[in-house]
Amino acid sequence: MPGSAHGLRKAGATRAAENGATVAQLEAIYGWTGGKMASLYTRQADRAKLAREAMGKLGREKT
Repeated sequence: MPGSAHGLRKAGATRAAENGATVAQLEAIYGWTGGKMASLYTRQADRAKLAREAMGKLGREKT
């Protein structure tokens, strides 16, 4: 399998966060503590979700 262990962890954490995993859940899955790493992934996922939602509002006309 190509890639590094880090790359696989990053892909997994990204996917889990995008599917709604919480900081506590990511810490449990990956053995992280302190919330710093898990928060990185959840913040990125939250920002992407907010951007998608906001883009949908750009095309709507106010009635």
